[in-house]
Amino acid sequence: MAQTVFAFLDPNMRRIAYWVLLAGTVVVAVALSRPHTSFDKVPINKAMQDWLTHPHIEDGAVIVPWSPEQLHAVKYWLILDYLFALVYTAFFSLLCSLLSTRASGVLSAVGALLSWAVLLGAFFDIGENTVLWLLLNGGRNQNILDPLRWLSQLKWLMPVLTFIYLFVWMGFQMEKE
Repeated sequence: MAQTVFAFLDPNMRRIAYWVLLAGTVVVAVALSRPHTSFDKVPINKAMQDWLTHPHIEDGAVIVPWSPEQLHAVKYWLILDYLFALVYTAFFSLLCSLLSTRASGVLSAVGALLSWAVLLGAFFDIGENTVLWLLLNGGRNQNILDPLRWLSQLKWLMPVLTFIYLFVWMGFQMEKE
C-alpha cells in the first residue's frame, strides 16, 4: 500500500482528525460566506468575485473600489481565507488517506497519490490570496490579474478530483456488497 500524508497517525487519531478538520472546514466556510454589512448584506467573496470579473482599470492600474471600512473587512476575510485554504486541503487530504486505506489495488494507490496532490490546492489558494493581498495593498498592475485568475481556477481542481475519487470509491464499495 502506498504511503499517504497522514500515515504517521494511528487509525484512531485519523478518525479524530477527520472530524476536527470537517468541523473546522464547515465553521470557516460559514464565516467566509456570511453577508457583510459594509457590502449591503452581500458576502465578501461575492463582492470580490464581481470585482475580479469586471475590474476597474485606469492607466493600466487596477482600482480598488471600496471604502476604507470595506477594505478592512476584505482584508479580514482574506486572512480567514488563508486559514480556510489550510483547513479544507488538510481535510480533503485526510479523506483521501482514509479512503485509500479502505481500498485495494489501483483505487488505493490513486487515493494515496491524491492525499498528497490535494495539498497543491492549498498552494494555489494561498497563491491566489497573496496576489489579492498585493492588489489590496497597493499592487495595482493589471498584469497580475491573469495569474490571479489562473490560480483561482486551479485551486478548485484538487477538491473536484477528491469528490470524483470519493464517488468512484463509493461505487466500488457498493459493488462489494
